[in-house]
Amino acid sequence: MRSMIYTPFAVDLHDQPDISREPPRPMEHRSEAYDQSFDSKTLIYDTVQLNGDSALAIGPPLLSLSQLVETAMFLTDGGKVMTSQYMKRDRLGLFSLKRTYNTSSIKMKFAGIEKSARIQTSLTHLFSGRKVMFTLSRNNNLQWIEDWARFYAVHHGIDGVLFYDNFSDFYSSEDILRRLEKVAGLKQIVVVNWPYKYGPKGAPGFWDSDFCQYGVMEHAKRLFLGDADLVLNCDVDEIIIAQDGISLAEHLAQSSRPIMQFPGFWIRGPRDVIFDPKRSEAFRHRDFIYADEPTNLACKPKWALRPKDIDLNKQWKVHSIEGAGNRFLQDHFLLRHYAALIVPNLGRVEKANRRLQAAASDGRKTRIDDVLQKYAIPIWSDEEIFYAQDP
Repeated sequence: MRSMIYTPFAVDLHDQPDISREPPRPMEHRSEAYDQSFDSKTLIYDTVQLNGDSALAIGPPLLSLSQLVETAMFLTDGGKVMTSQYMKRDRLGLFSLKRTYNTSSIKMKFAGIEKSARIQTSLTHLFSGRKVMFTLSRNNNLQWIEDWARFYAVHHGIDGVLFYDNFSDFYSSEDILRRLEKVAGLKQIVVVNWPYKYGPKGAPGFWDSDFCQYGVMEHAKRLFLGDADLVLNCDVDEIIIAQDGISLAEHLAQSSRPIMQFPGFWIRGPRDVIFDPKRSEAFRHRDFIYADEPTNLACKPKWALRPKDIDLNKQWKVHSIEGAGNRFLQDHFLLRHYAALIVPNLGRVEKANRRLQAAASDGRKTRIDDVLQKYAIPIWSDEEIFYAQDP
């Protein structure tokens, strides 16, 4: 097993108190927490070497900073000017750099301001030929992370994990790495320190300010995953299983389709379970096996793909691939989204209880998820199940 921790080289405006990115959302549609979670200062998350004499600087969209920064000059450490072009994407901004002269240190100049950056050498060899799962996470319980990785390694043949840690303060990146190293079957693990604001959640009619995860998607694709055999986008509280138990690796090897999207539904506990943050470490995936009856595919899909068979210039998004729409949505592999696996941050306990109690409060019935019980629970059932009673 090979493992490492990676830290990006950011360019930001934290030393420029009078220059900030203005929020794109109208004031009347911002919550109280909007300004605190909005990233007004980051220009570049990281800069990645591409094929040949070119690189890509990945960051949030410039928005109100466009006039000031879009025409920035990029220079090598020897003072040679690179060719640069700014490209707008969904909740993402990219600087395409040409004529990098194989330099690693660069300078970015705009409006009398000079910033240093570093071009990161491609790391696609780490996951070349691997079946890789990647995610962005903050403060998820380490046992949940281990259980999640173990399921995908055992059931789906995942042998690589790319884990972006977003400002966790319950533990360190080293703790995540040590926990993932306990999972048999993993051959390559990379934990990325991703210390950027996640961004505000959406409001009715507005999903415009959650830049962080879109940066992760582009960064993972460009720096790490271009040569992987299979890439799965899946969070710690999400378990994907086929109705007949076939693995993703087997299915995609037989399929002519390069992309798969997985619709999802909620997995709950017994109706009398109340989320107690003091006992959150006792909660594990294996303790929750109930689905709504009838099953409502209400959760947004996640996806898997073969990078070699798609255009990597197409943007990877949280729930789809640019241009694909829902053409690759199917109903054989379904995503189970765990209602109770919520990090007990301030204000989220009430949300957890709403999710857990939804079936009881609106009169819906629940059923045991037989597919989950057959294919996943045995992988985790090395100890007594915490919630064994019927709902």
